[in-house]
Amino acid sequence: MPAEDAAVADESARADSGIRVPMGWLAFCALMLGAAAVDLLVISRPEAKLPPRIAARLGSAPTFARQIVFWLCIGVLFNILIWGLLGRAAAGAWLYGYILEYVLSIDNLFVFQAVFRSYATPSTQVDRALFWGISAAIVLRLAFFGVGTEILGM
Repeated sequence: MPAEDAAVADESARADSGIRVPMGWLAFCALMLGAAAVDLLVISRPEAKLPPRIAARLGSAPTFARQIVFWLCIGVLFNILIWGLLGRAAAGAWLYGYILEYVLSIDNLFVFQAVFRSYATPSTQVDRALFWGISAAIVLRLAFFGVGTEILGM
């Protein structure tokens, strides 16, 4: 039991002396905007539109595979940051949430596919519709989490 008490005290001390929550959210938003810009400007661009040096590094993998690997790497790096700043318990909770969110988002693929087929969306417009649909889903999810957090905090 003393080892567990020491681990809990270490976690508590690390969380108390670590990053402040508003600054953490600011850093998180800045990092996500930067990562989204890299995704849109480099990862998602066809190889023909990229400089040859960057295209050679990305290889011939399909765009979706590059995006999956990129965002999983961003998630792992952020989890390492959480572990360093807030400790193992917070990193574990974040990792479980990340995996759960990733698995639950797979059903969105089927919903989008059904909507695109039912409305006979032209293939040239699918990327645009996905971009705006996913962007709206992210904004709404953040709003719901914010409202839920405020309600639970009361």
